[in-house]
Amino acid sequence: MADGARTRTGQTTGHARQSYGVLALMLGASLLIGLFVLPRIGPASIKAGGLAEHFSLPIVAGGEPSNRVSLQALRGKVVVLDFWATWCGPCAEQAKILERFVSVPRADVVVLGINEGESVAQLDAYFERQRPVGYTMLSDSDELVGQSYGVRGLPTLVVIDSGGRIAATLSGVVPYGRLERLVEEASARR
Repeated sequence: MADGARTRTGQTTGHARQSYGVLALMLGASLLIGLFVLPRIGPASIKAGGLAEHFSLPIVAGGEPSNRVSLQALRGKVVVLDFWATWCGPCAEQAKILERFVSVPRADVVVLGINEGESVAQLDAYFERQRPVGYTMLSDSDELVGQSYGVRGLPTLVVIDSGGRIAATLSGVVPYGRLERLVEEASARR
């Protein structure tokens, strides 16, 4: 009986080692895909210097709600796009930085908040509870604009120069000083 117990234990240990080996192989493959494949998937336009994708989105706050904003109509100005969502804590932090940024008048700079994946009704309810920030908010409920800009995480900032080219794309919260430098660099490009 002791020999039978050893055989089962030996088989169990062998199966456990095999399971760990398969798990390690799967984790390694996932890591390689995450590091080398995923960053190369997506539109080329998100790279600095690429032409910004045209869009026209409805205004949900900070303007006339029945109107739309077209990127093409803003040509000649530096445009800062802030992709965000109501459930995103870091997005709220980025909004405070952007609100401080827009408090300084800049005639040649436009900041647009682009909400990702939430309906206009959800945003209306959100802005009834929350004071809208000092810049125009747009709805990208189907996330097509976010996809065209390669947005994979929130918040994401995209800075577009006056010629309609991508000057920078950054994920995560961008500090005030860095935002100012990015906009200055985009303004200097002609």
